Amino acid sequence: MGSKYKITFVIKLKTFIRKIKYILVFPYVWLSNYILCKRYPFYRYRNEFTDKPLGYRYTFYGDIPYGWRKAFGKQFSKELKSALIKDGYLKTFRFIEIKEKYGELRLYSTDYGPESSKVLEKYENISIGFCIRCGKPARYCTQGWIEYLCEDCFDSCYRDKNSNLKNKELNEEEYQSYKNQSRLTEKDIPTITRYEKDPDNPGECVSRIVDLKKEYNIDLKQLWGIQDKS
Repeated sequence: MGSKYKITFVIKLKTFIRKIKYILVFPYVWLSNYILCKRYPFYRYRNEFTDKPLGYRYTFYGDIPYGWRKAFGKQFSKELKSALIKDGYLKTFRFIEIKEKYGELRLYSTDYGPESSKVLEKYENISIGFCIRCGKPARYCTQGWIEYLCEDCFDSCYRDKNSNLKNKELNEEEYQSYKNQSRLTEKDIPTITRYEKDPDNPGECVSRIVDLKKEYNIDLKQLWGIQDKS
């Protein structure tokens, strides 16, 4: 009976500690998110059917993976707000979902104008240049579950027992081989295609290759540390 009471006591104690942490931390989280949503209203959670604003416990900004928030989160927020103001969509623009997919940032939202489209497209495209976990320039791309990682995070993933990577059983020699195969090279730079209205044929679209360096001042080759072959 003694051990049964001990287990019950430990469970109740852990529940009590969780509640105390919530009481202490929640006001700070609420206030931080409140200020964020007042500055950038498009980050506030809303009822998808009624559009009624929900509380401030969570925001869409928090849905952006930590590394990307650290790398370009503030800049993205400022540029998107300015673009929405130019387009006249600041009050009506809503995020539907923000997540990572195939190692890239995905931004799902309601209607927006041309300037906002450029900003959203920009940060979806350049997200692969940065480590999703810490925000440093990416150096490796994992296989299977795709993540763009810096060297430190790549190594820590290998040693993490809860990692999504499937190479936990590799010995050091096999791991180094896997690591070399995962190193980002010039071949990994994606070809990004944009479809635009054809000025010569109204109602028709033309495809164009997006030059990240020219349009966004982002050089993936330099960011990934790819050296020219001499």
